[in-house]
Amino acid sequence: MHAKSGLFMPCALACSAAVLLWLGQATDIDLDIATLSYDAASGRFPLRDAWFTSQFFHGYMKLFVVTIGVAFLTCALVDYWRPGKYWTRQTGWRIRTVALCAILVPATISMLKQMSRTHCPWDIALFGGVEPYVRLLDRIPAGASPGQCFPAGHASGGLWLASIMLFWLPGKPHIAWGVGGSLLCVGIAMGIVQQVRGAHFMTHTLWSAWIAISLMYAAYGTLRLVENRHLLNTGQI
Repeated sequence: MHAKSGLFMPCALACSAAVLLWLGQATDIDLDIATLSYDAASGRFPLRDAWFTSQFFHGYMKLFVVTIGVAFLTCALVDYWRPGKYWTRQTGWRIRTVALCAILVPATISMLKQMSRTHCPWDIALFGGVEPYVRLLDRIPAGASPGQCFPAGHASGGLWLASIMLFWLPGKPHIAWGVGGSLLCVGIAMGIVQQVRGAHFMTHTLWSAWIAISLMYAAYGTLRLVENRHLLNTGQI
């Protein structure tokens, strides 16, 4: 994220958003992938209530990620009340930023879900439900209820973990991207498990990842402004 590459992330986010819109509106990739997990003979998603998907990934994994978030929030509160006492000012700012992402990413995606018209796979008629299949930009047919299933909420609980990469930025970008990419996969894996359960389509997870990355990018930009202002006020630049 040096000055010479300052336009890379905005351009990448804009291009990826266009690709996601095209995938969701112009292709049947969501339906095709959901079909792989659906058993037409029994009229259900066989892994919907399996222990590994419904209890381990949807229950225990979510609890684990929430525990990490609470730990960062606790450290952020400690840093707010006793700045610089237990770690450096720069580390404290990063702890606060990660804690903010732990709250902001799931909260934003949850809010968007409440306004969503899209239904979950297991709710639509093609997969044993009763609701029509509605794409992101389609109008809701008369008499159909809003689905409130977009974007993927469960995945958002793990996607914010990628913000931990901020501890290595800007000094060690290669390590930062390695850590961020690895932790981003945790949230994506949580989304994939929901897909095989019939709870979400593939683009739901991808849009959640896009939103999370956008929010984390904005949080990092704000962090850099704070750090630069501090250096300027203290005469270090």
